[in-house]
Amino acid sequence: MPQTENSKGWVPGPTAWVLLVLGNGVAAAMFALRIFRSDQPPSLNLAGAVAFAAVLCIPPTLALFAMRGRPRLFAAAGVLSITLAVGLSVLGLVLIPLGVMWLWMHARSSPEGILRTLGAVIAVLVLGAASFMVLFVHLDPRCADTYTDGTMQILPLGETGMESGWTWDVGGTSTVSSISKPGVVMSSCVSDIVTWAEAAVSLALVVAALGSGRVIAGASVPAAKISVSRDAT
Repeated sequence: MPQTENSKGWVPGPTAWVLLVLGNGVAAAMFALRIFRSDQPPSLNLAGAVAFAAVLCIPPTLALFAMRGRPRLFAAAGVLSITLAVGLSVLGLVLIPLGVMWLWMHARSSPEGILRTLGAVIAVLVLGAASFMVLFVHLDPRCADTYTDGTMQILPLGETGMESGWTWDVGGTSTVSSISKPGVVMSSCVSDIVTWAEAAVSLALVVAALGSGRVIAGASVPAAKISVSRDAT
């Protein structure tokens, strides 16, 4: 179905909107997976759920900016989506096709200003990747006991018996579960959680990635010049 242009400006077509919904759907799925993961109380996982979801919202938000007159940002959305797929193996099956489609949209739009495009891609890639990696650079282990009445108690950091500190190993976390105390149904420990301090730094980098990409990509292109608005009929 071809795209149309009305008196209010460019109207994006169904393919662009479907990709936008899928991109935000991936972010929502990550939020759900993080908040309800393992045997830890949701309060321990909330900061990580918010931060990871925000990072995954960068590509679809850039795509939205591109649909609103900054087609150079399709390239940034595509490159970052594919890059994030490397660190998120499960969701990578969706992120890679999304990234390829956004790169295809950029190619179809043929926006002028290759230097602006490269500048936006580099800025978004560096800041977007940093917003992801900062969530892993400090180990913050936590343990929680689940009692027979269903209540959960988070143990003080000193009682976890696990190592904390700085690390440059960007990877997953491990969870250990056991039953070792009277009245305790299960004791579970996770090697690293995302703290609110880490989440705050990550969110700041997310905002920086979006803002720098939008600024470097330049002012809005007149609606009549955006050719990516035409899907195959």
